[in-house]
Amino acid sequence: MIKAGIGTACVSGLILSPLVAGAELADERERPPNILYAISDDQSWIHAGAYGFEEARTLEERPEERPFFFWYGAREPHPGTIRANLGSGVAAGFDLEAIEVPPFLPDVPEVRSHIADYLRMIEVFDENLGAMLAMLEEAGELDNTIVIVTSDHGMGFPRAKANLYEYGVRVPLAVRWGAEVPAGRVVDDLIDLIDITATIYDATGVGKPEEYPISGRTMLGLLRSGKEGIVEPERDAVYLGRERHTSARHDNLGYPIRAIRTQEYLYIHNFYPDRWPAGAPQALRDDGSFYPRSHGGNAFADIGDSPTKTFLVENSDHEKYREYFLLAVGRRPAEELYDIRNDPGCLNNLAGHPEYADIRLDLAKRLETHLEEFGDPRIVGPDPEIFETYLRYGGIRRYPPPEREPEEWSRKIAP
Repeated sequence: MIKAGIGTACVSGLILSPLVAGAELADERERPPNILYAISDDQSWIHAGAYGFEEARTLEERPEERPFFFWYGAREPHPGTIRANLGSGVAAGFDLEAIEVPPFLPDVPEVRSHIADYLRMIEVFDENLGAMLAMLEEAGELDNTIVIVTSDHGMGFPRAKANLYEYGVRVPLAVRWGAEVPAGRVVDDLIDLIDITATIYDATGVGKPEEYPISGRTMLGLLRSGKEGIVEPERDAVYLGRERHTSARHDNLGYPIRAIRTQEYLYIHNFYPDRWPAGAPQALRDDGSFYPRSHGGNAFADIGDSPTKTFLVENSDHEKYREYFLLAVGRRPAEELYDIRNDPGCLNNLAGHPEYADIRLDLAKRLETHLEEFGDPRIVGPDPEIFETYLRYGGIRRYPPPEREPEEWSRKIAP
């Protein structure tokens, strides 16, 4: 049985401690004996020893009768990894004609090949996951280990990642725990990733913190139920939010959004419709001149560089593809409402349709009530702009203030 005592883990080479925030654990003597830093010494893709540790504790070295915790932060499907492996999808045998292109992206060879590369990197992650599970099985710990597989955002494509649309917020979630969780089921309940924290506390029997109550709701009953479909109907909504993704606007401003997603609808509130949702169209050089719009991550920086982004920017004036460009980077209204069962691509905004007024008002009220209950500064203050004051420790791009933006931007990019 799993017991309390979970410690620090390796996350793609970054040493993080859920027990002591910001603690530096460079000294082996400071590490609790139940920390698992690597699964196997001969697997460099999960071996923390490569990141400066003289001795990386492995699965084989774990103390007997002690619980362990390991977090594998996968980078395989990340845009940077895909850029380094362009053409890998075709090389792996993916049929570009069989690729399903989301409705908000142009159906062209460049996009199909990019999606194939993305799918290939997911395959690589899956292969690595299979190797980890095999190691657990060999160690006799597979059925005594909770394995949770998920993602922190949707696909890294324009109008997906860093957006609150369906393709940006819907992520995979698979859980395995031997006989504790009946296998072979598909559950359709709405789950928020904050529910994972509550579930781990519940499953391990660790006392929940009193000073900062857990916001999520445990999934343990749902997982153990053996049922499929909708198991807990009271899970009727999840709440979503975004502030700043990267340095993409003047003065490092973000693009604040809040949303509520039910089984049928997605309602989105954009706090600043006058801002560019994917980032400003061009960044400034040191001499005050503009970089060309095709200059890498300086344009629409909330979208990672990729073949799809390049195609959209280079064809932004093309009659056939302009609508896709505007869907990705054009300004958006304050309210958006989508019927996600019939429009998962979130293309038909129903917020202004009279026949959906009651639904819009109901979801807007539910969202506001939820944000008030949890003290969201954007709604209850005392400083609604507090998120804009948080420092960014990465690079800062330079963009003109709104009053100095070229008129061409609004004329050519605003929908």
